[in-house]
Amino acid sequence: MTTVNLLPWRESRRQSDQRRFIRAIWIVVIFSLAAAWGWHHLLAEQLHHQQQRNAFLQRQLNELTERQQAQHSLLQQRDQQAAQLARLRWVHHNPALMVQMLETLARSVPDRVYLTSLMQDGGVIELTGRVDEAANLTPLLRRLSESVLFDAATLINIETDRNADALASRRFLVQLRSQQLMEEGEAE
Repeated sequence: MTTVNLLPWRESRRQSDQRRFIRAIWIVVIFSLAAAWGWHHLLAEQLHHQQQRNAFLQRQLNELTERQQAQHSLLQQRDQQAAQLARLRWVHHNPALMVQMLETLARSVPDRVYLTSLMQDGGVIELTGRVDEAANLTPLLRRLSESVLFDAATLINIETDRNADALASRRFLVQLRSQQLMEEGEAE
């Protein structure tokens, strides 16, 4: 019987299979690397696009915040102007009451008492001024308290000013309350 030696044929086939296997591994590795690079590039591109969108949204948000602050500032100005206008309208429509109050104040101020400012806020009037002696304020407080226009006259503060001349060395603050002013202000 003849024997056929199949070893070289098997050896050549095994080497051929090994080369195909190594080739297939290299192809898989190359495709895997290409897919990984493509995936990384895609994610990087999406990240960059998202960062651009976030930057755009942040710019828009900053712009809207600035607009909101400007609107808030304008609303505050509008409210202040509306309050000033209401006060002016009230003074314009009620000159008689204001004139009576100023006349009462002028008649109530005794000698050696000097008024430096008068401020009104609703039904409260604050008088500041100077006086040479604290006792000279008593007639002013009594006259204002007896007036029908003012409900109460209260001495809030009196202090000595060492730098002032002797004729008016003390500063004072008197607060007057007027229900008529309060009612007139609420009516407006």
